[in-house]
Amino acid sequence: MLAFCGTGAGILLATLMLHWFRAVNPVELPPGNMVSLHWQVLLFAALLGVGSAIVFGLFPAWQASGVDLNSVLKRSGRGIGASASAQHTSQVLVVIQIALSLMLFVGAGLLAASLWRMASTELGYRTRNVVTATINLPKEPYSDTDARSRFAANFARTVSSLPGGEAAKEASNFTPMGENPLSFKEDPGRFSAGGVATQSVSTNFFDAMRIPSFRGRVFDTQYLKDTQQVAIVNEALANKYLAHTDPIGHAIKLSRADDPSQPWLTIVGVVADIKTTTVFQEMGYVEQPTVYRPLTQDAPPSLALMVLTKEGQTGLIGEIEEQLASMDHSLILENLGTMQDRQSAVLSQPRFRAVLFGSFAGLALVLAIVGIYGVLAQMVAQRTREMAIRMVVGASRGEVLSRVLRNAFALAAVGIVLGVIGSAIAVRALAGLLYGVRPENAGMLALAAVILTLTVLVASWIPAWRAATIDPLQTLRTE
Repeated sequence: MLAFCGTGAGILLATLMLHWFRAVNPVELPPGNMVSLHWQVLLFAALLGVGSAIVFGLFPAWQASGVDLNSVLKRSGRGIGASASAQHTSQVLVVIQIALSLMLFVGAGLLAASLWRMASTELGYRTRNVVTATINLPKEPYSDTDARSRFAANFARTVSSLPGGEAAKEASNFTPMGENPLSFKEDPGRFSAGGVATQSVSTNFFDAMRIPSFRGRVFDTQYLKDTQQVAIVNEALANKYLAHTDPIGHAIKLSRADDPSQPWLTIVGVVADIKTTTVFQEMGYVEQPTVYRPLTQDAPPSLALMVLTKEGQTGLIGEIEEQLASMDHSLILENLGTMQDRQSAVLSQPRFRAVLFGSFAGLALVLAIVGIYGVLAQMVAQRTREMAIRMVVGASRGEVLSRVLRNAFALAAVGIVLGVIGSAIAVRALAGLLYGVRPENAGMLALAAVILTLTVLVASWIPAWRAATIDPLQTLRTE
């Protein structure tokens, strides 16, 4: 009956929590990842709940069926208690609960710390007060690079003049992307098969996005389709491929040296690295070797728009759409948002894991509280007569209170020690999901131990107070 009632309550709670999750949306999930109740998982959980109750109920039922009636009837009614083995079993289960709670808390704390470190990491470019959108240019009348670059320049100039806007820049993507090969004109036999990201950017892009320029020049309007093809590289590329020479003036190609479809690009500048994420490393950032090209020489049909605004002036979407419609009514802004929104989307999976682990840790903490309270309440009920006798012969209420609390903290100490040992072993499996945090984090272990200790104090206070406030004379008379 307890199992069926508990399982039914769990199903109801799961349904209510799912509705709450959908309504509040505490974690932004990627598109298409709808959270729902799967009946297979629900059935498995229900069967597991009922099965656990049956399995864990068999042992005490078997013990109860084998009692010695004569010895039990000789005891006084109020003094009847569980056997020493039953009490020991209950204490062992509570210790296991505390240990598992500590392990979950450590895991949740490490994931939360990793998420905070990722969110607070400086990426090397401007992310605040940047409105973003994409514009897809059709083949007609934007069939070539010249037409697309002219549109980009005119639209950027128009949007930059809007009230509240500082500047408007376009690029092929919001950050460098790709795994391109790389060849060197001065060393035809040298070839990198992949790993180089690319991004085509508009004029004065680096200054606007606060990406420092170290050497050479930045892109301006002199670089056109029919002029010398140029590129700017970042420090990561210069250090990896051109470490012992000045990169300025070197010619590179984003393909094999004998590929006629790709032009040779003359390096005219070196800029700082920025941090990006890749599908191969979700938890963490990379500073990928990058080649930047001017949008006037390599304008793609899809443009990433970045409008830099003044503080608090992010509501320019409507005005930007009006300006776009006045230039070409067939074009629309897509993927509207801000640069911070895009960064938040990158962190959606780590955030979901942290919330999930934290929820499990909170649930485990509740179970530990219930377990400790149940064991101590049972102990107080079974030893009421003993406590009454102690108080009659001179024990103070404070001594009785401290005695119960000492029993609780003894269980907690064993559980915490086992939990620390288990955490030191288990957190190694989380190493790939952490960023800027070592799995063997003594501070996190100490914090989890303090939380569990306070939890034990809260859970044991009511049984301890009940034991300290009994009326010894009334208790002995009823015994």
